[in-house]
Amino acid sequence: MPPSAPADYRAALRRAASRSDGPGCRSALTARCKLREASAASDLTIVLSTSICRVPAAAQVARTVRCLRSMRAHDALARCRCLVVFDCLPTPEEIVELTANDMGKWAKAWMDPAQCADYRAYCAALQALAAQGKLGAHTELVFLESFQHLVGTVRRGVALATTKYALVTQHDLVLAPPCRLRLGAVLPALQKGAAKYVLLGRDAARSVRTRSHFHFEPDLDRALPGGSTKDRLTAVVGFSDQTHFVDLKWYAKAVLATVPAGARTCMEHHTHKAMKDAYGQGGPHQGTYLLGGMDDDPAVRDVVHGALASDDAWLALPAPESEWMHYVNGDGAHALVAGRAQHDATDGLGMVGAGEKVGAWERRTLWAS
Repeated sequence: MPPSAPADYRAALRRAASRSDGPGCRSALTARCKLREASAASDLTIVLSTSICRVPAAAQVARTVRCLRSMRAHDALARCRCLVVFDCLPTPEEIVELTANDMGKWAKAWMDPAQCADYRAYCAALQALAAQGKLGAHTELVFLESFQHLVGTVRRGVALATTKYALVTQHDLVLAPPCRLRLGAVLPALQKGAAKYVLLGRDAARSVRTRSHFHFEPDLDRALPGGSTKDRLTAVVGFSDQTHFVDLKWYAKAVLATVPAGARTCMEHHTHKAMKDAYGQGGPHQGTYLLGGMDDDPAVRDVVHGALASDDAWLALPAPESEWMHYVNGDGAHALVAGRAQHDATDGLGMVGAGEKVGAWERRTLWAS
């Protein structure tokens, strides 16, 4: 079935999906899945941003392929057009400018010839996989001509989208499997105007990192078809760059327009504060939600920074994907414990050695994909 399914095909699916009993019940379930696929394929574009990583090329290829496969595992995303947008490496002059503007955390990667070579090898490897048809149907690679950072990759992807809605994500964010994450009702919520932005959080909503970032409005929570806590939208005020579904018309005005033209940054650095300030001054709720209830597990796995459960325990990544083991204590303070002997990390608690456990802090394993 092509991305734009013919109207008569979709009408036939609707008739088949309406059967609720009898011999056609199983075929009705199949038809409902195909109908969701047809609707999403014609109304939703996936925009996946990618850029230099501080890992070897092979590891970066594996991350992006895993990210793509995690999305294609969901009926609601299986046949959507996916634009993988590659940022360009900055010039030496741009690195100096960016370092002076609080972008210094990336300077080590940009200035390391080996890591730049790894990024070029990663780009070439994905091009080869795409040419062999191994990145899945409807996947397109887009390469920026100059360095634009996250906002630039998203702007390019959105500009190329021909749909009303998008799933915006990044190369190191892996969706939970369908048995743990229900996406079928998200697009209808956008189509009906019930939501403009639905975040698939890397942390549980009740975790300290989420609660410190967003303002919650429980009176504005919405139930989705299904009846469990997973089938609901938790109303928040604010914005995160993590994996999110959006109404693209709203996105252009409420998010991308808040970032000054030419700025090379992440959207949330401008949009998040602007949204919270506007709401605090009496502005309306903008239809921004988290997918799921307060106690649900994270909807995505951040393969670099891990995830927090509702009780603020770190959900560690299964080896060999994990670069770090994460530990947390009861008051939400956390430290990073190196998962590889050559790494060290500091997080306000002093240097932590490889493999060292910090007190009685707990580590749990997140789902394996």
